[in-house]
Amino acid sequence: MTAGQHADLSLPEPSLDQCWQIAERKSGLFLALACRAGARLQTADAQRVERCGQFGLHLGILLQIGDDLDGLWASEGARSDLLAWPRWTLPVAYTMAVSGAVDRDRLRDALRRAPADADAEEQARHLIIAAGAVLYLATEARCHRRRAQEALLQAVPPSAARDELLALLHTYTPLEQT
Repeated sequence: MTAGQHADLSLPEPSLDQCWQIAERKSGLFLALACRAGARLQTADAQRVERCGQFGLHLGILLQIGDDLDGLWASEGARSDLLAWPRWTLPVAYTMAVSGAVDRDRLRDALRRAPADADAEEQARHLIIAAGAVLYLATEARCHRRRAQEALLQAVPPSAARDELLALLHTYTPLEQT
């Protein structure tokens, strides 16, 4: 988990694959450990414990996706992640991975100027959205939600607690329609 956090802070321009590894290590493994520990208190069944760990892993990645998507915009009392140049998040890494050289250069330039220029921040956001990063990450989020849901349904018998965890998955799936 600390290796994931270290990579997040020390790799200024991670590839898309590296961003996924960071998300898994930093958020996914943290929640996987917490869910395994909780399950272990309830059961000695190794398969159930592992499935609870898989639930936590995918929930953690889901939370990281949501955090990175939220970071595209400024929120109350916080700046957008686009101002954290040169640190890349999943949306930026995705855009860099799928864009042509001209758009990559435009995005790099906009990100470099964004901390001092609101128009450059908006231009960077527009390039990221136009590249399909939001849709890509929403799709990935749904995949992780499905995997977490499957693991939970296999690990935990029907109960109010399981229903609350299933609702939590829905709550933390970015861009999920209610």
